[in-house]
Amino acid sequence: MVSSLIALANGCAVCHGSQGRGDGPSAAALDPRPRDFREIRAYRRGATAAAIAVTLQRGFDDSRSRMPVYDHLSVADRRALADYVVRLQQ
Repeated sequence: MVSSLIALANGCAVCHGSQGRGDGPSAAALDPRPRDFREIRAYRRGATAAAIAVTLQRGFDDSRSRMPVYDHLSVADRRALADYVVRLQQ
């Protein structure tokens, strides 16, 4: 699956964990903690693939999130990764 390879190549699991539960090896040291993708109401821009792709492009850096910018990814790769996150919400 291409999207899981994109996630692996960009280190997503280091913070979010292999299943997107916010329990990666670096999670305990982060403040705020990484998102558990199953917590749909916690998505600030929305939990749809389109909204998640925007978050990947823009990131967050404030008291509620330290999600880095992934604007180095192509639009297609951001969308594939966002689709993958949506699948992990299940």
